[in-house]
Amino acid sequence: VHPWTEPTIFGMIILQTVLLAVDCYRPVDYDDINDLRFGKYWIDYCLLILFCFYTVEMVIKIIVSGLLLNPQEYSTINRKMGWRKAIREKTNDLMGTPHTRGRRHLEDQTNSGPQQPSLIRAITFQGDLLPTDARHQQRQRLAHRAFLRHSFNRLDFIAVISFWIVLFMQIFDKGNGRQLFVFRMLSCLRILRLLYLTSGTTVILRSLKKAAPLLFNIAFLIGFFWLLFAIVGLQSFKSSFRRHCVWHDPDNATNTWENSDSFCGGYVNATNGAIEPWVTKSGMKGTTSPKGFICPKYSVCQETENPYNGTVSFDNIFQSAELVFVIMSSNTFSDLMYNITFADYLAGSLFFAVALVVLFFWLANLLIAVITSSFQVIREETAASAFTGEDTESIAPKEAEEADVRQTKTSTAKLYFEKTRWVWIVVVLEGLLVQGLRSATMNKAMSQFIDANETVVTLILLVEIIIRLSLYRRSFFHSKSNNLDLITAVATAIIQLPPIHNSGMAYKKKVKRN
Repeated sequence: VHPWTEPTIFGMIILQTVLLAVDCYRPVDYDDINDLRFGKYWIDYCLLILFCFYTVEMVIKIIVSGLLLNPQEYSTINRKMGWRKAIREKTNDLMGTPHTRGRRHLEDQTNSGPQQPSLIRAITFQGDLLPTDARHQQRQRLAHRAFLRHSFNRLDFIAVISFWIVLFMQIFDKGNGRQLFVFRMLSCLRILRLLYLTSGTTVILRSLKKAAPLLFNIAFLIGFFWLLFAIVGLQSFKSSFRRHCVWHDPDNATNTWENSDSFCGGYVNATNGAIEPWVTKSGMKGTTSPKGFICPKYSVCQETENPYNGTVSFDNIFQSAELVFVIMSSNTFSDLMYNITFADYLAGSLFFAVALVVLFFWLANLLIAVITSSFQVIREETAASAFTGEDTESIAPKEAEEADVRQTKTSTAKLYFEKTRWVWIVVVLEGLLVQGLRSATMNKAMSQFIDANETVVTLILLVEIIIRLSLYRRSFFHSKSNNLDLITAVATAIIQLPPIHNSGMAYKKKVKRN
């Protein structure tokens, strides 16, 4: 690898960035095909020359180091153990936690030497790179790695291919302007290599890469709670945003006006002054008693359509997940909370409070904390991995507990029960997915199927918790997860009792009026 190869390529990328910045001055007309032809502007020829160099560089790298598979002496996996086992071990090293990664992976990270230096450091410290230097050896390994096995090489590949697609479309008048600019956008991805221009951005990229396994686990945890709160919102608030106060002219019954910003759960009967519950589209009472905001006299709380052309609602799992994301971002969620308290009960605000604490204050900040801590660890890193700075012989309390359990004599019943662990997980996932099928517009058959499935899942999990309690009766209550599962199983079983399940009210707050 010639020491001036990378600085030369970086100089070309900087020139490309300047040319694209200059090219931004002219307006874009997607519908004028003549404006999109190649050669109308001098910048087109400059970009063509640059991408010719990029293409030659890419072809040389592919010829030298291969396209997809690394040479055996530079392979990152042990091919002697077989492809299937090697890929499984590599996946565990990349996506596992520091405690689940193999010792070989930790030794490889310890002896791997420094990572790719920044461009400025590569230019100013070339004289210090001896053949036995660790940084030089690291660059040699990167040079012999297969082309598509490096992240930035994959971006370069997409950028170069996209440019030649754009050139083909411009010369032969294929496609329209918007399709053309999609590929032109992709051809600019090579500019991302400028992130290696300084050591600061290099540290940031290395930190994100090191933190990827933990970030993946946290993202999975966030996604789980996201889906959970979306299902809870769907179960509790479907059709709530459809109820609005509709004013009826007492002198002309056909003259009405809907207040789309007023959400309600009941209205004052203009004839006898009684407080009535909201009215469905068919003219029937929506429930047995009013709730939430009460529309004034000559106005009826009537079910119409969801606000903002039906885009804001908890009526299906997708729109419910969208509103939960608004809560997760802690941005303008208060309007949704107040509207729910007007349409339902004041207790509905507890959903927003709990979701905000769990999703924003806890999980979202946990995601940021992992990235921030990785920055500090990377800077202090010498021969250790970013997330294995502590002693590798230390294990988590949970793993230590599991190790002690394996050393004890296990009864046959417990052994068979442990083998059914995934069965109960599949049951929980099936019940979770079926609950997500509930919507405000579902038919009666779908509603009956969801209710029946919920009853079956509840009974199965109740049987599971009874079996677990009988097998681990001495140590059952020592585990927080067992206590939580027991409370959940009992609570869901009580909800399935016909007097409670058929009432149709998840919560209700009675208010005495003077």
